[in-house]
Order: sequence, then C-alpha cells, then structure tokens
Amino acid sequence: MDALGYRVVVADTDRIRRTHLCEQLKDAGYEVDAFTLGEDAILHGEINTCHALILDMNLSDIDAFEVCTYVRRCWRNADAMIVMMTDTTDRLTRDYIEQMADYAGADFFCTKPCDHRVLVALLDEIDADRAAMDDASRPTTSMPLT
Repeated sequence: MDALGYRVVVADTDRIRRTHLCEQLKDAGYEVDAFTLGEDAILHGEINTCHALILDMNLSDIDAFEVCTYVRRCWRNADAMIVMMTDTTDRLTRDYIEQMADYAGADFFCTKPCDHRVLVALLDEIDADRAAMDDASRPTTSMPLT
C-alpha cells in the first residue's frame, strides 16, 4: 500500500484512543494530524489538504454532525472521506445514529471500540481507488515525445 501523501485528520477527545489510532495510521504510511476539538480540525482542513476525516461524535466544542455538515458545505476538502465514531450507550441514539451520520454527510459510521485495523483497511481501499482514478485521468499519448 502506498499511502504517501494521503493525509488523515483525526478528531477525538479520548487521548488514548486518538493516540493509538494515529500510531496505527502512521505505521500504515498515512500522514496524520490529530485534534481534540472539532473547530481545530475544521481550521486545519481549510489550510491543508485532507483526504479523510475520522471524527468522534462527542467532541467537546462542537459535535461531529456540525463538523461533518460544515466540511461538506464549505471545506476546501469537501470530497474527503468522513468516518464518524461513537461509544454511546443510549438506546435511542444507537438506533438512529447511523442515519443521522449519513444525513450529515458521513461516508461511514462505526461504534467504539472499533478495530483500528478495519479503519486502516478502509483507508487503504479508498487510497487505492484514488490512485487508480489519478492514473486514469493522466493524459496518455500514442506517439513518442521528441
């Protein structure tokens, strides 16, 4: 897998989980930027290229729904893949959270604790698709360039 140049933003208030996920992403070759606040992740994405965003639903400043909605409407990286995660135990929330994440514009949803290897595999697949699309969009020529 060649994740070189594939930048992932992780926004999670849980330091231990955030650190562990970031380490696994870096070990897989991804460039990772980590934040505890949703606003910081948004501001970072306004300035830097971002290919994927992994959001904890319970960010302390603004919730992941607001971050996701803003990203889809206003962010320069609006086409970034968005994964929302939560560890909620509330039954009503569990029953509707995936639909709510989809409505906000998230591409994927998972409950915590989740196997970070699954997230890495998902990013690998998305990165491979991106690379294939980049290759397909490069101009080709059938005559020698002299």
